Amino acid sequence: MSASKRLKVLLPTVGIMGLLAVFTLAMESTLGIGPLARQLGVNLIIPLLTIVIVMTLYSCLIKKNDIWLVFERIGVLVGILFSVIFLLSVVNGVFGNPGKEHLTYTFAILIVGCFISVVGYVAKQESIVTAPHTISLNTDIGFIALIIIIIAITLELLTGIEVFIDTTSLIITLSPAAALLLTNYKKASARRYMQTVVIGVTGALFVCVMAWTLATERDTADAIGPTIAISLLSMTYGVLVILISACICSDANAEKIDFGKLNWHLLEVFALIILMVFAPESVWEWADRVNPSPT
Repeated sequence: MSASKRLKVLLPTVGIMGLLAVFTLAMESTLGIGPLARQLGVNLIIPLLTIVIVMTLYSCLIKKNDIWLVFERIGVLVGILFSVIFLLSVVNGVFGNPGKEHLTYTFAILIVGCFISVVGYVAKQESIVTAPHTISLNTDIGFIALIIIIIAITLELLTGIEVFIDTTSLIITLSPAAALLLTNYKKASARRYMQTVVIGVTGALFVCVMAWTLATERDTADAIGPTIAISLLSMTYGVLVILISACICSDANAEKIDFGKLNWHLLEVFALIILMVFAPESVWEWADRVNPSPT
């Protein structure tokens, strides 16, 4: 093989490694990889990596999907899922007293997930074979069970799985999909079902924002805790449903569903939860606190 051909073969690897190096340097300069790893610990880092590896192997080896397309559609979802799990754990006192510094680590987890999607986006080819690869339903069910078991063990080790189980949140999340099933049986596309899950998560967010607004107006904390929990748990359930769907879909079906757009909408909802309820201190508030104006 000539030198030019060897270089052409190596260029994609060089590009990915360069992107990884830039990302690592950026994370090290802002957070420090060591402090980030110590704060999150093995209870979150190992499950996150395990989920990514298991989903990638299943989707690529069993479903015969393109690895870069798999990265593109699951990265953001994994980031949101573990960010919410971390935030719920903080609220329940697992990582110390709740504080604004924990938002830094929440966003760090989210950025890691987004980076996985970015790698998939830049490395995927413009045109690939997207012919569906059919496997047995039992194989998909076994994979779904494995993912749920990994998540359940993670939650049990963090706070106890009972903290993450809430019937109200599940009903709010899945009620639009149930309504779609009843009104358009066998007619609605998989894309519409995925969109209704996002609608359910958004509905839980609106309930949370209304309760938070009411609490601030009345200077009372009645029911605000459970309402915030509903929005975060709804996000957990909704993202998990879409994440599993993204893995068991073939590339051809995933293209029809458009997981990229779903990921973007979920990012918007998650960002709105943070900015409306857990908003970090603005630069003006910080300036007033550090250098208070003379009275």
